[in-house]
Formats: sequence, structure tokens, C-alpha cells
Amino acid sequence: MKNENLKLKIERRHNLLHHAGMIIYSEIVNLAWFLAGVVLTVGGLAIFKFAQGEFFKLAVGLPIILIGVSVGLFKFHEIILVIARPKRLKAMCIFCQKDFNK
Repeated sequence: MKNENLKLKIERRHNLLHHAGMIIYSEIVNLAWFLAGVVLTVGGLAIFKFAQGEFFKLAVGLPIILIGVSVGLFKFHEIILVIARPKRLKAMCIFCQKDFNK
């Protein structure tokens, strides 16, 4: 019963302005993380290419490359989901959640 009331409140309060704000907010956050993944990947590639020791290349460079690629791919997927799934944005709307604290 409580969950049904919560869903009704979210549906009533989530309007077009909330949706547009959430798209902009989510895209900015996801793009920042995507760029962090790209920077990690480039840093890992630089370590892998310019390191002198073979062990250092494998122990440090390769994991940083893998972490950067995985963060980049995950956030690229999130960027697509923000645009493709409006119900997902409605469920995680930061503007609607502030109204429930009253």
C-alpha cells in the first residue's frame, strides 16, 4: 500500500520540467564519468607503451586500461539509457525525491 502511494506521488509530481532537468543532469554526470574512463584508458596505454619493465606493464598498465575501458563502456550505455527510457528517469528523479522529505 505504501509503495502504491509512493508511485502515485511520483507520477503526479514528475512533469516535463523534471524530465528535462533530469536528462541534463544525468547526461552531465555520465559524460564526466565517461571522460574519466577515457582518461584512465589513455593513461593506462601510456604506461603500457612507455614503461621499461615487462612486469610493470602487465601489473599496472593493463589493469588501468581495463578499468578505463569498462568505465567508459558502462557510462556510454548509461548515456543511451537516459535518452531511451523515460520511466527510468522518473524513478530516479532527484527533484521528485526532494518533495518526499517534507
